[in-house]
Amino acid sequence: MTRPDETEGHGQSGFTLAEMLVALALLGLMSAFALTSLNTLGEVKRVEARIDGRSDVEAVQRHLQQAIADTRVVFDNDDQAQQKISFSGMPVSLKIITVLDDRFERGGLYRLDYSFAASELKLDYALYRPLKSAQASKTEILLQNVASLSFRYFGPAENGGVSQWQKSWSTADQLPLAIEVTVGFPPGDTRKWPPLVIPLASSS
Repeated sequence: MTRPDETEGHGQSGFTLAEMLVALALLGLMSAFALTSLNTLGEVKRVEARIDGRSDVEAVQRHLQQAIADTRVVFDNDDQAQQKISFSGMPVSLKIITVLDDRFERGGLYRLDYSFAASELKLDYALYRPLKSAQASKTEILLQNVASLSFRYFGPAENGGVSQWQKSWSTADQLPLAIEVTVGFPPGDTRKWPPLVIPLASSS
């Protein structure tokens, strides 16, 4: 005859203490793996952002290098009907006539207007026409979140003399010999702007 205490719990299912400890250990390992994966994914995204930032800077520098180097000597009439070279160089803006690269339209000369405002380097461009008829222009933002930008111009002053760096260029009948473009980014921004000095082919 079987005693009652020998059949107590017979047929009932449940977790033993060892099984619960194993389950908790597995849960801990899975949690640690998930946190590691999230941290790794975050680091990958940060690296990708840095690479994208460098790629943007490199692309903009290549564009400026080509467009500015190919600046053409083109004369237009100013407001007093005097012949003046179609070029305007200011500390935070630059207007040139050049041939665009493959990122933009094809065929013919274009009037490019670079400007810096509201933390952006902006480019307005339109097909060049000798007469001052209105031309539909397009706009592209080349760089965003920019802390500072400046253009400088190397060449003789308007009244002659030794060539030197100048903050603006107002010589009516001559292009500068070279143009320097300097860009600064906000603190904490990982993008870098290598020194960029562009000789003008038309001035050589």
